[in-house]
Amino acid sequence: MKKIALVLSALVMCAALISCASKKEETVEQPAEQSVETAAPAEETAVPVQQSGAWQENSMSNTAQCGYFFTSRELGPLGTVEAVFKKDSGYEHGGFGFAFGYEPAPDGYIKDFIRLDITTSGHYALYSLKGGVYTDLVETQPANEAYLYASSAVKKGNGGENTLKVEKKDDGTFTCYINGQKIAEKLEAPVEGGSGICALFSVGSESQEQFPDNPVKVSFKVK
Repeated sequence: MKKIALVLSALVMCAALISCASKKEETVEQPAEQSVETAAPAEETAVPVQQSGAWQENSMSNTAQCGYFFTSRELGPLGTVEAVFKKDSGYEHGGFGFAFGYEPAPDGYIKDFIRLDITTSGHYALYSLKGGVYTDLVETQPANEAYLYASSAVKKGNGGENTLKVEKKDDGTFTCYINGQKIAEKLEAPVEGGSGICALFSVGSESQEQFPDNPVKVSFKVK
């Protein structure tokens, strides 16, 4: 199976799209805790929930955004969440999809989560972060190594619409689907009772993106 290595570090989320501390390259690095000055203030008591039914369009073309992930408002609490994603432009290995199974925090930080994302190159990634350690959930890999895997379930190319679904079962585990095809089941949340879920999008490095002429444009719509 063709696969591409990911560079991994800690993910941060808040109520609006913000920069998140992860990079994708052709090699793997140890995770590194990062901070984001635009995170939601600690005194905020609730995390706003993203509205469903309408396309949420996101465009990034500033070189200061290169090498980061960006996230949406909360899509949970997680029972079954399904959304259509499309990417119109940007680096073909820049992923987009869901982070889930975490405990939503008013200050916007997520310490432990599961990530499912796809690329316009026809790959997907599925891995978890727990206690500072990344684990590939597709194939057994050394700690802190995760990969993008080629899959016929993913529709390739810019503008293609892909439906991702995360389903929480009665036993508390998760099942994941790409365009109706089950790709994983019996996934355990990194934290007990983890019910948070958000959409996410990544921006490649300056050498991978072609800013500002060719921005990263990713949209999603919750079904």
